[in-house]
Parts: sequence; C-alpha cells; structure tokens
Amino acid sequence: MHVNIVILHAHALGRYLANYGRPVETPQLMKFGQTATAFRKAFAAAPVRSPSQAALFCGQMPHLLGMLGPVERGFALTHEKSHIAHVLGAAGYESVHAGVQHLFADDAALPFERVLAPQGADGLERDLSTAQQVCAFLRERAATPSPDKKLFFLVCGFSLAMRPFIKAAEDAEGLFSAPACGLPDTPQTRGDFSDYRHNISFLDNCVGEVLQTLEQTGRFEDTLIVFTTDCGGPFPMAMGQLTDEGIGVSLLVHYPGNPSAGKVSDALVSQLDIFPTLCDFAGIEPPQWLAGHSLRPIFERKRSSVREELMAQSTYFAAYEPMRCIRTTRYKLVKRYDPDSRPVAVNIPDSPSKDALYEAGWGLRDRPQIALYDLTLDPLEQSNLYDIDSMWSVQVDLLARMEGFLRETLDPLMKGFVPPPKGTRVNHRSQRSASEPTCAYE
Repeated sequence: MHVNIVILHAHALGRYLANYGRPVETPQLMKFGQTATAFRKAFAAAPVRSPSQAALFCGQMPHLLGMLGPVERGFALTHEKSHIAHVLGAAGYESVHAGVQHLFADDAALPFERVLAPQGADGLERDLSTAQQVCAFLRERAATPSPDKKLFFLVCGFSLAMRPFIKAAEDAEGLFSAPACGLPDTPQTRGDFSDYRHNISFLDNCVGEVLQTLEQTGRFEDTLIVFTTDCGGPFPMAMGQLTDEGIGVSLLVHYPGNPSAGKVSDALVSQLDIFPTLCDFAGIEPPQWLAGHSLRPIFERKRSSVREELMAQSTYFAAYEPMRCIRTTRYKLVKRYDPDSRPVAVNIPDSPSKDALYEAGWGLRDRPQIALYDLTLDPLEQSNLYDIDSMWSVQVDLLARMEGFLRETLDPLMKGFVPPPKGTRVNHRSQRSASEPTCAYE
C-alpha cells in the first residue's frame, strides 16, 4: 500500500483528549477518532520532549541516539541520518515539516526538503500559523500535483499544550474543573487544569483545520495519518517522570481501508513501533536499526499485540535524574540510578499545581531506589511492592530483563554517572525552578 503520510504531533498532551475519556472538549479529534484506531496503552520511550521525539522519529532508544536531555539545553542528536525523513526521502517521498519541534536546535538542520517555520511569539499564534501553513501546502499540492507523482511525508508540530497557558476567560478559578490526574483537589490545581483544558480546545481546532483540509483536497482517503504526542502533560507526577502519566501518550492512526477504523486497541505499544509501521505501509524495507514492530497485524486483526514489554528512560531534564523502567501489561519496575533519593523539584515544570505540592511538603518525601507496581490493582502507582515476598519472582524477572536490555544496548548508566556533553546547561538538583541559574559544561 503506497500512501501519503502525515504525523500530527502535539507536545505535552499525554492522553488528555475526550477520545480517552478525559474531561476536555476535543470534538475535532473525536470526529477523527471515528475513522481511526485509538491505542489505549501507547507509551513514549521517554517523558522528556527531545529524547521522546528522538525515539519516535529515529526508531531507537534515546541513549543510542545521544539524546539524553532537552535540545534547548544543548543536547544533540548524534545519529541524524537515522531520522525517518531520510528513509522516506530516499524512497521517493517529498518531506515537509511544519510547526515546532524539539529535536534540532535550529529548524534549518531539519532533514526535510521543505521546512515551514511557524510565525508568532506564543503557542496560539504559532499553532494557528502552523495550521494555516499546512493547509496552504495541502491546497497547493492539490492544485499543482507533483510532476513526478511523488507522495508526501508531512510532520506537523503543535505547542498549545505546553506552558505558559492562555488563561481561561471563564471558570478562571477552576471552580467547576477537576485537577490533573493524581493531584489534590485545591483551587490552585483546579485553576491550573482549567487553563490547560482551555489550551487543548484551541489545539483541537488547529488540528481540525488540517484534517478538514485533507478531506477537502481529497487526500484523507489516500493518506496514513498519525496523531500523537511526545510525553505526559506539564504537571507534577507526569512530564519528566516514568509514571504512566509521564510516558503515556495519545495515539490515533487512520489509513485507507483500515479494518479497525473507529475501534480501540488495548495492545501494549511503544512509539518505537511507529517508524516500522510507516515503513510497512509505505512498502519500504525497515532499516536494521529499528527497535520496534509494525502495528499492521493489530489493525488487520491478525494479532492482538506485537510486544510483551516496553522500556522507557530519563537521564536529564533540567537536572540530572537518571531513571529506567520496564513495563508489561500488568507490572512496572522503575529503578533510579542516583543514590540521592530526594525528589528533584527542578525537573517538574513550574506551575500552580507544583506550588500546591511543594507547600504541602512534597519535596521532603524520599523516593524508593527501586519500585514495583501492580498496574491492575494500583494504576496510580502508589504502592511499592518491591521486596514483598509474594512478588519476588516478578521483581527478579523484570529487573533482570531491564538491566539485560540496558547492557545489550550499551546504556551509559551501566558504567555509572553519565556526565552531560560539553556545551550543555543543567540545573543543580537542589534548585526548585528550571529558571534558576544553570551550570555550563565545557
């Protein structure tokens, strides 16, 4: 099947869509969901933007790509040629990028034939500009088709779910809002989530414009469309953390003739599986370095799943906080590789929700070096079962599988402390905010 490919990528969204039963209004994406397959258990390889995007677009774990922290802090992709734009470009696709991205320090370095740089200083202006540019490209493509009938590969990045939020004009105090998942119900957390919901409604409109233009230009039925995000929402216990709220992502996939259109899948999925899936539908031999599996058998109902486990990792965000995890359908094991057990507040985005937890003494609570969670009985990951006698076989098995994977993939953590590359800027773990002075490594 030879199809156009579109990836709509909304940063820091997690699963905060009506498609996942969350208390947000996303009518455009709900409409899209009627023709797409929604994956309920899709996960990023990292809860931090740049490492997550590296895994998504290059098909390998972040540590194999040199992307151990945010690009805006000086971390860089060391294997740029593994980007999917190179692979699809070599196969004859016209590659186009629009909107924001967190994989290259300069948009000029993006490995796409065309780069549509967003205009505007804030999230709303940027995303409106991005949607308009993408719609203009699609109309241009419809009016003057490629003379050599090239298919197109389009990546579109939206930023409206990132902070700072546009304040909601109504319900500004969050009187009738719930807080983000896992947070206490206070005026601070309610108001914070109310503003987040407000931003997501704008995001939904921008995505809807692109989807409507695909329909109007006749491209909806010959295009594979992926809607996803890079990590959880910008809240405590989510972005930057290896909780399901931190690595759980939305993933909606539409393609022509999909027998699972309008259905949901409970298969365990890693974003590493997206690259090989696109190769499969594009009729391209998948590169040998890919770590994921094509999801096509799930769409075609030949298999209920393509993996039994997945790995996720975090090394740097604002500060050094090395963590690795393995997740199966029922259990998750998380290991921290820093002997300091105190919470790293600087790695949680500044927000009223963060202030509410900090004021209640969250920063004084030690965390376990190794934690094991039964996600069926404890979906919020509150009860650590590590060292519980009845769970001994599970913890030994998961720890052996995870650390075996880390050794096989040459994870630098296996040698101890991972120093930041030269030129990067990091905060000290004792600081409260990422806006405080940083240290530069030379």
